[in-house]
Amino acid sequence: MNGAPSSTGMPPTRKKAGCRGGHHFRTLADPNDVVILFEWESFEAAKKFSESEDLKTTMKKAGVLGRPDIVFLDDGDHFPV
Repeated sequence: MNGAPSSTGMPPTRKKAGCRGGHHFRTLADPNDVVILFEWESFEAAKKFSESEDLKTTMKKAGVLGRPDIVFLDDGDHFPV
């Protein structure tokens, strides 16, 4: 994802849609490349939000360039260091 999206730009909307929170990361090579991981109540809630007009509008206002890669992950195994 290029640009500087605001992962804090729509907390009430995300929460209402079923978001439980998340983490925002920037790559060391290019601070405009970001990865945002969100935890959702369900896959269906995450998918619906990812396709919403609210999200598209917010990303555009935040300066996101191009189409972001949206990947849905299942919580895997946790392991010690």
